Amino acid sequence: MATTKASKGAVNKAAVGTTGALGASHTVTLPSGPASGLSATTVPQTKPATGFRLQLQQMLTGLQTVLPSDASLVAPAGSNTATLPVATLIQQVQAGLADYSAVDSAELALTQTRAQLDADLPTAKAQFAAMRAALVFFFGAKSLQLAQFGLKPQKAPTPMSPEAKVAAVVKRSQTRAIRHTLGPKQKAQLKFTGQVAVATQVSAPAAVPAAPASAAPAPAPAVAGSGTGSSGSA
Repeated sequence: MATTKASKGAVNKAAVGTTGALGASHTVTLPSGPASGLSATTVPQTKPATGFRLQLQQMLTGLQTVLPSDASLVAPAGSNTATLPVATLIQQVQAGLADYSAVDSAELALTQTRAQLDADLPTAKAQFAAMRAALVFFFGAKSLQLAQFGLKPQKAPTPMSPEAKVAAVVKRSQTRAIRHTLGPKQKAQLKFTGQVAVATQVSAPAAVPAAPASAAPAPAPAVAGSGTGSSGSA
C-alpha cells in the first residue's frame, strides 16, 4: 500500500490503498508517530464510491497497477514542470481520497453519537422531570425563583371586575343566539304542548277450527260367571 509523506502544510494526509479490481473497497489509514501525533486508525468505507470519488479510485488503481512506480508522464503545456512522476501523481490522488475517507469517519462518528443520544434521552428526561417536580415542591409553584432554573412560575388568575363578568355573560348569550345553541336548562324548557290524535282499530280474533269428534268407544264384552244362575235345573 502506498503512503503519502505530507500535504497541506505540516498535516500528514491519510494513506489510501486499493485491493482487487476497479471499484474495490478502500481503506484509509491515519499515520502514527511523532510527526502526526496520532495513533494508527483504520476507517472502512461504509458506502460504494460514486461520482468523482469513484473516478479517483479508478485513477489510483491504474497508476499503481499499469504504470511503473519510477516512470514519469509528460506534463501538459503551461505546467510548471516538464514531467509528472507517477509517484507524485499517486500521492495527489491519495490526498483527494483521504478527504472522502475523513468524511466517512465523521459521518460514522455522528451516527454513533446520535444513537447514544437516543438511548440516553429517556433517562435524561425522567431525571429532568424529577428535578423540576422537586424544585416546584421546594419553592412553590408560584415562586419567582423558579425562573432561575428555566422554569415558568404558575401565574395566579387575574380576578375579573364586575363589569367584565357582566360583559362575558352577555357575550356568551349572544354567541348562543348566533349559533342557535341552548344550555341544558333552556333545552329542558322546550317541550311539545300540542294535541296528538291517535286512532286505534281493534280487529276480531281469528276463529279457531273445532277439533273433529272422536268415535264412541265399543261396549265391553259380557263375562259369564260360575255358580248359581237365575234359572236352575229341573
